[in-house]
Amino acid sequence: MSSPIEVQRAKRLKALSQNAVGRMRLAQWVGPVAAIFSVFLLLFFLFQSGFFSLFQTAPKIKPEISPVSPQMSGTNTIIQGFDKNGLGYTITSLSAVQDKTEKDVAHLGSPAGVFQRSAGGPLKLTSQSAVYNSKTKALTLSGQVVFEQQGRYKALMEKAAMNVDTMDLSSQSSVQVELNNGSVAADHLEISDGGKKTLFTGHVKANLQTDINSEIAP
Repeated sequence: MSSPIEVQRAKRLKALSQNAVGRMRLAQWVGPVAAIFSVFLLLFFLFQSGFFSLFQTAPKIKPEISPVSPQMSGTNTIIQGFDKNGLGYTITSLSAVQDKTEKDVAHLGSPAGVFQRSAGGPLKLTSQSAVYNSKTKALTLSGQVVFEQQGRYKALMEKAAMNVDTMDLSSQSSVQVELNNGSVAADHLEISDGGKKTLFTGHVKANLQTDINSEIAP
């Protein structure tokens, strides 16, 4: 039979053993948690320091490409507008191709224009080809160029330069003008000031019965 002292000693040993087991279990649980927490803290500090950005794939930089004027092409093209005096005009062409280097320039095939005039009816023009600048309103015509205002005059030349805004005209080749009461031939024709001034130069030959300026004005 055990004495009271031995019983108390056994209880103490049992309590110590249970405490030791509890500490071991706590240590087994705390260890992994502490390790996970340590890893979390490490990852957090690495992220904050920008460490991971060193491994990210750099975004691809697209090379800068200079804008290129789109190639415009079409058939039965129509150009419409008003000159500085508010008179309307319409230019049609069988074909139109935008210039490769100048976006405001178009090459017209077989253009035909109708320009409204304050007196004498509309002015009509035709040619084999033309170059039109939509910014400057310059129209350069070539090949069998004809300017005609019904009942007033008909001018024929191979090359001419015209501004559809100011209605100024300059022949780039010899010109033949047919009038109701005669004709005029010259190396050069220039019409300016909106048709108020008409000048023939270079080997001028005229057969007229009235004043030229009263007859020729776009």
